[in-house]
Amino acid sequence: MILIFTLVASPLLGFFVRRRLVAVLAFTIAASFVFTFQSIGTLLEWMGGNAGMTGSGAFGEFPTSFPVQYEQSEVFAYGIVNLVLVGIGIGVIVGVGALRSRRSAARAVVAVH
Repeated sequence: MILIFTLVASPLLGFFVRRRLVAVLAFTIAASFVFTFQSIGTLLEWMGGNAGMTGSGAFGEFPTSFPVQYEQSEVFAYGIVNLVLVGIGIGVIVGVGALRSRRSAARAVVAVH
């Protein structure tokens, strides 16, 4: 979900929002909501016993005993992957904004003969 959001929203924000700081803040705020819904959706799919898109459970088989045993590395990996995706989105916003600024500056030059 956050991957699709990053691919769609970051180029659009970078192109249409002039101030890069505003675009980055808007992206970060929206991405935090998308991350929350993605996390809850993934957890509920797993708890419901649904296999998901790949055919395997999000976190393996549903546990039969509680408290749930899990690897701390899985939690960190999930966070790091999402953090990298947000970083890529911010990079795309800055890159597209710089490209837009460069193109508009090139058009603003008037040649006087």
